[in-house]
Amino acid sequence: RYADWVLTLSWFNTTAAIIAPRAVLPPNVRVTLLSTVQCQHKAIFSASKYTSSYANFGCLEVSLQFSRSVTLSTTRYILPTAIFVIATFFAPYIDRNNVQTRLILVGSASILFSLSAMNMKSAVPSTVYITATDIWILLCSAFIFLAFAEIIVVNMMMNFFNKRFKLSTKDATLRMESQYRHERNAARKEQYNTLRLPLSETEGVESRLRDADPMTTSRRSDYAIVISEYFHRQADFYSLTAARIDLTARIVFPIAFFIATLIYALLYIMIK
Repeated sequence: RYADWVLTLSWFNTTAAIIAPRAVLPPNVRVTLLSTVQCQHKAIFSASKYTSSYANFGCLEVSLQFSRSVTLSTTRYILPTAIFVIATFFAPYIDRNNVQTRLILVGSASILFSLSAMNMKSAVPSTVYITATDIWILLCSAFIFLAFAEIIVVNMMMNFFNKRFKLSTKDATLRMESQYRHERNAARKEQYNTLRLPLSETEGVESRLRDADPMTTSRRSDYAIVISEYFHRQADFYSLTAARIDLTARIVFPIAFFIATLIYALLYIMIK
């Protein structure tokens, strides 16, 4: 047996449930009243194996709208990550031959950005759809990737420049086979027919006799000038290309990031 007050449940007020006009709510939470009609829902509470009781409930249907402060999100998440991305834009201002410093700058900025992005994601509930936070992280990651790609491309151009410059000056650090192979390709491209310079270990009596011939010496001199000018032109081309890539990155990266950030902010405000 159970007492009546245990088995009978009811609202303290017989009228429909209402929202208090001065209710204390969490910040950035908006409550919209949808329905205040009193419902007669009856639920069964099993009191024992043989007895049960019914209870009438008052119903209140509301809509909870959660929002985030734009100022708080900007100062805590958007601004720090944007600073880390902007830091990578200073890499093209560093000397092109100093690749280590460029990589340290962009690598450090990317690590700090990753930590900030993880903190940014941890503050947002997990969802199955793409949020504004995900779009911002992808946007910043794309520009950091472009900064890394710019460093790699410029480094490749500078390696080509150094190799061609050494070939034009016949640097002693180059292998004889490599020097001969590149000179042969250069002579073929320049369509310059001349005597092939023999390797030092294959020189014989006939080669020494040709060296004594004034006509041969003149042709060898012309051959060396043509090959040297060819490699000089290639070295200048790669050096100029690297400089143009750096100059383009200095101008395009900041402008593109500013435009992308502006579009992101406008879409965020419109959708919100």
